[in-house]
Amino acid sequence: MKRILALTLLFPLCSAFGEDAPDAATPASEVQSLFDGETLNGWEGNEEHWRVEDGAIVGEIPDGERLQKNEFLYWEGEAGDFELTLEFRLTGGPAANSGIQYRSERLADGHAKGYQADLDNGAVWLGRIYDEHGRALLLERGTRVSIGPDGKKWVDPDKIGEPEDYRDLAPAGEWNTYQITAKASHVEVRVNGKLCAVLDDTQEGEADYSGRIAFQLHSGPGPAMIEFRNIRLKKLGESKPAEPLERDPSKSTSQRQRRREGGFEIERAFESPALWHLGKNPAPPAESESADANLVVSKMLVPEGFQIDLIAAEPDIHQPIAFTIDEKGRLWVVEAHSYPNRQPEGEGKDRVVILEDKDGDGTFESQTTFIEGLNLVSGIEVGFGGVWIGAAPELLFIPDANQDDVPDGEPVVLLDGFGYQDTHETMNNFVWGPDGWLYGNQGVFNKALIGKPG
Repeated sequence: MKRILALTLLFPLCSAFGEDAPDAATPASEVQSLFDGETLNGWEGNEEHWRVEDGAIVGEIPDGERLQKNEFLYWEGEAGDFELTLEFRLTGGPAANSGIQYRSERLADGHAKGYQADLDNGAVWLGRIYDEHGRALLLERGTRVSIGPDGKKWVDPDKIGEPEDYRDLAPAGEWNTYQITAKASHVEVRVNGKLCAVLDDTQEGEADYSGRIAFQLHSGPGPAMIEFRNIRLKKLGESKPAEPLERDPSKSTSQRQRRREGGFEIERAFESPALWHLGKNPAPPAESESADANLVVSKMLVPEGFQIDLIAAEPDIHQPIAFTIDEKGRLWVVEAHSYPNRQPEGEGKDRVVILEDKDGDGTFESQTTFIEGLNLVSGIEVGFGGVWIGAAPELLFIPDANQDDVPDGEPVVLLDGFGYQDTHETMNNFVWGPDGWLYGNQGVFNKALIGKPG
């Protein structure tokens, strides 16, 4: 579990792919062969339609016959996150097609339910992803598609390719390579090394994160023959779907009210494909006097495997507007007592405090005041012998060469002329670049004439 730290009510801080019969319990990251090249050991299906021949698994509809329903051959194990690579060869008439089921379920009648990476001679189906006995076609080849928790589908306008680009990708009668990579909600399909489709599926009640692998012999007229060999699986672990979000269907609730009640973020998670993978924060409530801060943190949405912890909140800290982390893991926080107005010269109210978790329990219980009396501070970084402060219109340096958390002298003005016409957009997001320069931002609505002091 990756922990993210949240500091106070208003400003969250984020720290923010010929062997023995297969063993279904093979550890993650170890590549295993699912087919011994001689028998159907480890597989189950109707052997009237499936056999082993010349080192390959073969499914066939003879010439002049017709298969009335799809037939499936199932691997006996299951896979969650994985990379599946195999070789296939398809021959027969124009109707010949097949598919590779993954994260699927075997129904009582032998049919499959779940994801299918489609396969034909390239005319229509090769490279598509289909939901067998479910939602039907999920995406066309050449596309990237995201499906949200509520079933809303978003197609990325930046296409991988056009359907026609895949028509001659896998020549009939030749051995070709199929690869499926699945990690959490994200799946990529490749044929002969070419990316065909990308799916991110987070639909509640429909998206599957684990299940059976199977091969399909599609119903229809013969002749049709599908062959599979060199079937190799690399398990990548197990992912779980995010806890379902409780969406408020009310249309009358104002945006302000939904924000106050903690429902605004959940509404946004349904609206934007970039947020559909997020789930509820699993962290327990923190020991804090601020019930509001705990409420805000509990309503935050996080990727699977992450959590956000509340480490400090009002009244222990007041209106934090900027922070940085030093080499000791301590938080340097600017308390913006002056904001949103710059105070008269010499009457600044802002201060910098250092928060530290000395006993390692996850709560930053120790607080030291580094400096007070600053004016309209909105940016901070630590390094190179002191503390760098953005206090428009000035960039300040406060020396602390011996790192005793006591300033060695008064703040030094390094640059001035930064704008503060709009105090919502003053100097911010200070960060050291790999070149040793200090980088930061200033809002577009602030005019500036930056130079040496004076």
